[in-house]
Amino acid sequence: MPWPGPELGSRERRGPVERARLYVTAHGTYEVEMNGRVVGDDVLAPGWSSYHHRLRYRTHDVTALLEEGANTIGATLADGCYRGRVGFAGGRSAVYGDRTALIAQLEITYSDGTTDTVATDGAWRCAPGPVTAASLHDGECHDARLLPGGGLTRARATLDTPYGRAEAGWERTGDQTELVVVVPANTTAAVHVPPDPDTAVEVGAGRHVFRWA
Repeated sequence: MPWPGPELGSRERRGPVERARLYVTAHGTYEVEMNGRVVGDDVLAPGWSSYHHRLRYRTHDVTALLEEGANTIGATLADGCYRGRVGFAGGRSAVYGDRTALIAQLEITYSDGTTDTVATDGAWRCAPGPVTAASLHDGECHDARLLPGGGLTRARATLDTPYGRAEAGWERTGDQTELVVVVPANTTAAVHVPPDPDTAVEVGAGRHVFRWA
């Protein structure tokens, strides 16, 4: 599955701001951030449309998110309905196209009436991000070690279920990673283990340890 990834652009704020609007759309789904803060409360934006005929876009008031000096806009882009698997009985992929894309424009109006426009162009940078796979049907894989300024070496999560508490935690020591999964009684779990996270290992109740380098 193609990797979703972030796109980044930056611009200096040059005075007091009266208002700022960010317009965004995509071939695929996106989540956009400004200075590390998520813009809006949408999920799976910009929503499905008949991509060959129209493309929906979102308008966000980002006046409060602009800071003095340099500002950075980032977006994470995934397949969504545009390129992802849709439908039943296995469905189909790349129904509308085989290449995701994002377009954005920030329009800033300053207190003195002057304006700035910051738009996506060839100066923006793009790279794989911590979301290593994303699917409307198959869920999301997130590798926090790939976050900007990453280096996360361990993490742990718990979930209370009707059968008891499920636990999962991993720790990386040197070149080796250990994953520990605790499955409640009378149930099973599918565990996705690198280096092939697309293949699930079915495990029963109890404590299970997986290691890989």
